[in-house]
Amino acid sequence: SVTPAMNGPLAAPDEGLSISVESLSAMLEIAREHGVVFTIEPHTGSIAVTPDKVKNLLSKVPGLRLSLDYTHFIGTGWKVKDLIPLHDFAYHLHGKPANANAAKCLFYEGEDFFPPLIADLVARKWDGVMAVECMYPMDAKDRLSHPAFQTVLLAGHLEKCLMEAREGKTRI
Repeated sequence: SVTPAMNGPLAAPDEGLSISVESLSAMLEIAREHGVVFTIEPHTGSIAVTPDKVKNLLSKVPGLRLSLDYTHFIGTGWKVKDLIPLHDFAYHLHGKPANANAAKCLFYEGEDFFPPLIADLVARKWDGVMAVECMYPMDAKDRLSHPAFQTVLLAGHLEKCLMEAREGKTRI
């Protein structure tokens, strides 16, 4: 997985898009030749910073897939309903907590945006990979903040969301 071109002072936005389309198309072709799934991770600060910009880039590089980290969107104010259409292109997902003010936070500080996302994945019969990713605050004062404990909390919650989605208890 790679990040598309980053926005910056050296290139106009359209130039970043054209450079990304050219380089990602070449990388995708190489990956295909070797039987590798090639993905991009839409990232804060990149040319793929909104759901519409992600879809625009994907439309220009047919076959490109996503490594979708919801926190880059949730942490900048996007809503779940805006992200669900990106599941059409998702191969790899990041399961990590976030809220509208922070793209990274502890599990108990995060917004619970997982139930409708997982319900949508179940409805699609999605067959990809989700990685559980937890942060570790540098000033952690207790074991509840330790990444191992945070991982157990998040993994348990994701499993609960999956079970409820399979039972039809969650609305998309």
